[in-house]
Parts: sequence; structure tokens; C-alpha cells
Amino acid sequence: MVFWWSQWVFLAVNIVSLPVYLPIIAVCIKEYKHNAAQRSFYLIIVSQGFMDLGLMASYFIFATLRLSEFCNNFFWTYKDYYIASWCFNQTYVSAILRCFGVLVISFQRYVSLCKHGHPIEQIINSSHRWVLPLLQWTVPSIVSLPLLVISNATFIAPDNLEVLLDRQTITLATSMTGLFVAITFVLCFLCYWIILRFLVKHRYSNSIALKRERRLYVQMLGLIVGFALLFVFYVLQFKFSLRSNDGPVFTMRVVFPVVSCFFSYVNAWMMFILNNDIRRKVFVLMGFQVQKVPGSVNMSTSLKVTPVGEPTRF
Repeated sequence: MVFWWSQWVFLAVNIVSLPVYLPIIAVCIKEYKHNAAQRSFYLIIVSQGFMDLGLMASYFIFATLRLSEFCNNFFWTYKDYYIASWCFNQTYVSAILRCFGVLVISFQRYVSLCKHGHPIEQIINSSHRWVLPLLQWTVPSIVSLPLLVISNATFIAPDNLEVLLDRQTITLATSMTGLFVAITFVLCFLCYWIILRFLVKHRYSNSIALKRERRLYVQMLGLIVGFALLFVFYVLQFKFSLRSNDGPVFTMRVVFPVVSCFFSYVNAWMMFILNNDIRRKVFVLMGFQVQKVPGSVNMSTSLKVTPVGEPTRF
């Protein structure tokens, strides 16, 4: 088997990004404890972070190590114990989990900004803030059940651990995942479009909270770009899978680790680069900077829209 170039990119991106992502998750956990106004947001971010890390670890074990040929004996010996099937299923399941997670984040921002004071906002951000993280895991898990029952995958040979499966099953898995990705992408895009309209409508407001929301909107755009890449990936994958399992389909599988890495780490890097408070707290946590003034990350704590010229109190 050939160790694809994309696997080297996958390893390099993880080596560079994990030292950034892990402290950001730790900072968000601390902010969840101390920033009551944004607990729902940080809870979802932390949940998505653990999801990303788990999926990255799974791909490393069942794809990167498998292609490296260091563990051929293990994979071949236990190929009938769902190992081969998970090597096939994990790419589809991970896409479903990630996409719905990003949709949950987008929906939370939409409700917090555009439905401030509405009963649904109180439910999501105050009285039942565990609802969205619970849905973040349960809904994609239920959607993935038809994929998880696929257990007839195998490997070609002990020295060639390429997954072998019939074309109908591959087309079914690709179409199911592609449909779910398309639906969640449209809903996510709709949330951000409504948020953008809201911010443009109140662009002359003196509200400090809205100014912070504008910066947060730019920060979250990375997720939309990553989502769009994954959407295009599965559209092309579905189109190619209708013809054969070779050629373009194989090329798309090679590209998947790069798309997956970008989708997982883009939000962490956007937070680190564009959010000064997050970056400062990460440096403090890592010992690169001394914390001078204690306090929570300056995310929006109030979403009240104030006309120009009217004094605002926070």
C-alpha cells in the first residue's frame, strides 16, 4: 500500500494544531465555569472540541496507522471484528457528527443574537442549556445507525489493507452522508445569512455587545468555509461513486484527510488568531505570558440593540 501524501499533511496539521486546540478547549472549560452569560456557547464549543479530537484519533488509528503498514498483522487478524467495517464507516460517521455539531453552533449563535429575550433563547442559554449538546451527539448518532450496521467490509490481503466493499454499499453510504451534509449545510448557511442581515441592519448601533458579535461572526466564518469544502467533497464523491469505485473516487478518498483536518481545526485557529482574549489566556495557560488582570473572555454578554447616540450600560 502507498502512504498517501495527504496522510503526511494530516500528521503535520495535527502536530501543529493540537498544541493550539487543547489549550483552547481548556480555556473554554474555564470560561464555562466563570462566564455565566456564555455558558451555553462554551459548552457547545467544548463538546465539539472533544468530538473533533476523538474523530481525529479514530482516523489516525484506523486510517493512518493502517496505511503505514506498521500494524498489518493486527488489522488483518481482527478484520472480521468490525475493524474493516469501521475503517470504511468512520469517514461517513465523522462527517455526520461534525456537520451537525457545526449546525448546532450556528443555531445557538442565531438564537442568542436574533431571538434574544425569546422563550427559546431562555431555554437554550439558561434553563436547559444541556439540550443542544445532548442533541449534538444523539441526532447524528441516530442518523448514523444505518451506516454502522454495514459489517461486510474486508481487506484485500494481509499486505494490502485497502478496504474492499461492493459498489452498491459505497453508493448508499455516500448518498446518505451527502444528503445529510447538504441539508445541514443549507440550514447552517441560512443561520449565518440571517445573522449577517441582523448585523447589517444594526450596523450603526453603539452596542459593545453587537461589535463583539461582528468579530465573532468573522471568527466563525472559517467553519462555513470548511463546511462548504466538505459539501463539495461529498457531492463529487456521490457523483463519482455512481460510476465506479476507482479513478476519481479513489482520488477523493486520498483528499479526505486534508478536508477533514481543515474542518476540524479551522475554528480553533480562527479563535486563536482573531480573538485576542482567547489567545492571551492560551498564552497564560501555556506559561508564555503572565496574567495581569483576571477576568473572563470578552464575548458578548448582552445582545440588546441600542440606537446610535443612546448611552449603553453593561
